[in-house]
Amino acid sequence: MKNRRVKRFAFLFLSAVFLCAAVSQAAFPEKKAEFTEVTVEEHQTLWDIASAHTDEETDIRQYIYDIRQLNHISDPGHLQPGQVIRIPKLKAL
Repeated sequence: MKNRRVKRFAFLFLSAVFLCAAVSQAAFPEKKAEFTEVTVEEHQTLWDIASAHTDEETDIRQYIYDIRQLNHISDPGHLQPGQVIRIPKLKAL
């Protein structure tokens, strides 16, 4: 009798866990990739790349920060020619 209760409790608990996971996926759908891939050229800096892909309305320092976060770049001075990095797409106003 006790074994049956444990199995029932385990089943109900796992069902609740899966239900919560399904609800959270529905409430927070996964974002589509909102970036462009760019190949780093020789002697190119993050500032060069960012300025080529932004407009006057964009804070270039924030954009460089976003690029660094997206690509896990701890030292932006060590970009390598041929390295492919992702840059965020600008949001339309």
